[in-house]
Amino acid sequence: PTGARHQCVGCVARMGWPHQCVFFTTMSASQHGLASPVPGGGCPGPTHPSAGVEGNMLVFDEAHNMEDVAREAASMHLPAPEVLEIQTSFARAVAMNGKPEVYAPLADALLRLHEWLVAREADVAQGVIRIQKQNRFEKEEVVWQGPQLLAHLKDMALGADAVEALWVAYQAARAEEEAMQQSRGPQGASAPGPAAPGAPPVIAELAVRVGGKALGQTSRLIQILKLLHEVSTDGSRDFRLVFSRTFMGAEGRRGGALRFRRGGDEAGSQWVSAVSLWCLNPEVVFKSLSELAHSTVLTSGTLAPLEGFASELGTPFDVRLEAPHVVDMARQVWAGVIGMAPCRTQLNGVFRNVSTEAYQDGVGASVLALVGIVPDGVLLFFPSYSLLERLTQRWQTTGLWKRLASAKPIVTEPRGGGPEALAEVMKSYYDGVAAGKGGLFMAVCRGKVSEGLDFADANARAVIIVGLPYPAAYDKQVLEKKAYNDAGRARGLLSGSAWYSQQAFRALNQAIGRCIRHRADWGAIVLLDSRFEAPANQRGLSRWVRGSLTVQPSFDAALGSLRAFFERLASSPPLTLRPKPDPATPGPGAAKQEAGGCAEGGGAQDMGAVLARAPLPRWVSADTASFLAFLEASGCTLAAVGARYASLEAVAQDAVLDCFAAASEWLGDGKTLEQLAAVWKPCLPRGLLAAMGAGDADVAGGQEADVAALARALQPWTLAEVIPAMRQAYQQVMEGQGPALPGAMLPSPDLAQQSSVSPALGQPSTPLGQGPLQGPPVKASLISAYFPSSAEQGKRYMRSKAAAQAGAAGQQQKGGPGFQGSATLAARSAAAAASLYE
Repeated sequence: PTGARHQCVGCVARMGWPHQCVFFTTMSASQHGLASPVPGGGCPGPTHPSAGVEGNMLVFDEAHNMEDVAREAASMHLPAPEVLEIQTSFARAVAMNGKPEVYAPLADALLRLHEWLVAREADVAQGVIRIQKQNRFEKEEVVWQGPQLLAHLKDMALGADAVEALWVAYQAARAEEEAMQQSRGPQGASAPGPAAPGAPPVIAELAVRVGGKALGQTSRLIQILKLLHEVSTDGSRDFRLVFSRTFMGAEGRRGGALRFRRGGDEAGSQWVSAVSLWCLNPEVVFKSLSELAHSTVLTSGTLAPLEGFASELGTPFDVRLEAPHVVDMARQVWAGVIGMAPCRTQLNGVFRNVSTEAYQDGVGASVLALVGIVPDGVLLFFPSYSLLERLTQRWQTTGLWKRLASAKPIVTEPRGGGPEALAEVMKSYYDGVAAGKGGLFMAVCRGKVSEGLDFADANARAVIIVGLPYPAAYDKQVLEKKAYNDAGRARGLLSGSAWYSQQAFRALNQAIGRCIRHRADWGAIVLLDSRFEAPANQRGLSRWVRGSLTVQPSFDAALGSLRAFFERLASSPPLTLRPKPDPATPGPGAAKQEAGGCAEGGGAQDMGAVLARAPLPRWVSADTASFLAFLEASGCTLAAVGARYASLEAVAQDAVLDCFAAASEWLGDGKTLEQLAAVWKPCLPRGLLAAMGAGDADVAGGQEADVAALARALQPWTLAEVIPAMRQAYQQVMEGQGPALPGAMLPSPDLAQQSSVSPALGQPSTPLGQGPLQGPPVKASLISAYFPSSAEQGKRYMRSKAAAQAGAAGQQQKGGPGFQGSATLAARSAAAAASLYE
C-alpha cells in the first residue's frame, strides 16, 4: 500500500526473536501496513473472507496444499446428529432469552435442514433415489449438481433470498451473544446469561455453552451458501450437494443421532446420515483474496509441479521461481530409482500388483537390504494406510518383520489417536536414533509425518518411497473433481487425469522433503517403483531431485552405489556451519580457553595447533604462484602498481591475503558456502578450500594434503573464526617464518614489459600505470577481475586466461630456458583451473 513500511522476512524474524512469537509479532506489524502472513495449511476462507487482507501483501507458507485448503474452506460436512444439536441450541435460546426475532429464524432453518435429511433417508428406503455405495458398503452417497442442486436447496428453504435473510439473522444473534458475554465480565462463557422468566438455571447454562458452536457452524454454512449463489452464472457449477449414509458400529453411536438399522446388521450397528457441500473450484475462495490483496506470495519447498497452479487458483502468477537446493547435490544427495527387487521381481505398485505376494515380498526384501547399509534413521513412506497395513501383516507372517526389527527399531505412524499418539511415536524414534540404534519410521504420504515434521541429520539419512501416492481412485469426491476439470478444459483447467497426477506428486515431493533439511545435511532418496523410470513421471518431481536422479540398472548396482555414497560421507562429511555466536553468550571454545585448551579443539591455542599440522608453506607457495600467473597473463607491470610494492611477488602475496577478506565479505552478504566454493573454487587460497572441505588442495610436485582430516579438525569453529586464523597463518609464512618461493615461480622479465590488460578479461586496454588506474587501486581492479561473479563468467574468464597464458608460454620459450618453468606452470595452472568449471 502507498506509504506503508515494507520489511523483509529476516527483519520481521529479528523483530520477534528471541522474546516474542514471530508470527504474532508480524500480525501486530500488519496493522501498520506491512504483511499478512498465513501459517502453513491456513487460508482465509468464507468464514473470514477479507479480514486484514485488503491492500496488504499475503504470504502463504507451506502453500503446496493451497488448492486443497481453498476447496475445503468452501466445503462443509454436517452429520444429522450435529444438525439436530445445533437446531436444539437455537430453540433453547429462543426460550431462554425471550427474543424469538433473533434466534427463531436460525432454529427454523436448521429444522428444515434436518427434515430434509429425514426425507432423503425415506427416499433411499423406498428406492426413490439410487445411492452409490463406497468403501466396501460402509458409506453410500448421492450427488446433485446444477438445477437439481438448486431445487434441493430451495426445498430446504436455503435459496439465494433466504440465505441473505439468514445472514442478517445470524449477525443479530452474534451481536446478542457478544453483548451477553460482555455483561458477564471475566467469567466469560462459563457464566449463565439472562434467561426467559421461569427457565431453570441449569438449562440456561447448558444453552449458553453450546451456543458458540451453533453460531460458528451456522455462520460457516450460510457463508458457503452465499458463495455458492454468487460465484457462477447458474449458482451451482462449482459446487456439489451430497447426501450420504455412513454405516457405524455400536461404538460409533452419538447422542441425538438420526440412525436407521439395516436388516441383518449386528445389533447396535446403525446408519448415520449427513449433508455435504463440496466446492470443486479453489478459485472461488482464492481469487477473491488475491484481488483484494496488494500482492500474493506462495512459498513452499515442494510447490512442484507448478503447472496448473494458475488455472486451479484462478490467479496468474507472473513471477515464478523454482530454485535449486542449497546443498551440493552431487556430493550430499544420492537420488535413485530402483525398479527391480533383489529377487528380480518388478516393483510396480499399480493396484493389480500390490495385493500379490510377489510384490509384497519384493518390497520387503528391498527395504531389508537398504536399511542394512543406511546409517541412523530411515523414513519409509507408503501411498496409503491400507498398503502399509497390508505389507505389515505380510511381513509379520513371513518373518521379514523380525529381520527388519533386528536391523533397526521399527515405529509406525499412528492412523488416529491425536497429537499425543504421534508425539509418543516420534519420541520413541528420536530416542532410538540418538542412542545409536537407528530407526525405521514407517509412515504414509499425506499423513502427519510427511507434512512439516523435521527429520534433520541422523534422523533421516534416507527416505524410501514405495509406490506413487495417488488419491483414492474410486472416492466419489475425487471422481467429481476429475469430471469437473474435464468439463472445464475450455476455461483453461487441467484435465482430470493431469490434476489427479499432480495430487500424487505434490504428496510425494512433500514426503521426499523430510530428508536434507539444511545446507550441511546429507542423505539418500530411494524411489522403489519402476514407474519412476519414465521421464513423464520424473518431470513431476521437485527440481532439486530431478537434476540428481539416476535410474539404477539393477538392485545390486544400486546397493553398491549407495554403499559407496554413505562410506564417502561418513569419512568426509560436509562442513557444518553454525550461526554466529551471540556476543553476550560465550562461544563453544570459551571454557576450554580458560582451562588452557585441550586436544579436542575449541580455543585459539587449539586452532593454531591444527593449522600447524597443515602444509602451509606449500599452500602459500602455490597460491602466490597462481596469482603471479594471473598477473603475467594480465600484462601487469610493477610500475603500474606503484611504489608501495617492491616486487610483483609482494603484490601477489598481498592479493592472496585479500582473498580471505573477499571470502568473508561474500559470506557476510548472505551468500552460501556452496556458492562460494562453486563460483570461486579456482581462485580461493588452497588453505581456505581445505578448511571448507571443498577441494583436494593439490600443490606442485603432485603432493596432496589430507583436506578431509583438516576440515573435520576445524569443525569446532565457525568460518568466521577459521578465515582470519588461516589468513594470519599465511601471513606468518610470507613474513619469513616459512621457506622462500621457488625461483621458477617468479615473474618473467619479458612479460613484465607488457603494458596492457588482455581485452578478453573484460578490462580496459589502457596501459597499466597510466590514467585513472594508477597506484594501489590497480591491485583492487585486478582482484575484482580475478574473482568472477558467476560460474558462467568464471568459465569464460578461465578459458581466456588459459589462452593468454599459453601465448605467454611461447614468448617465454623464445627468451631461453631460464623462463620456461614459469610459463609452463602458468599454462598448466590456468588450464586446470578452467577445467573446474566444466
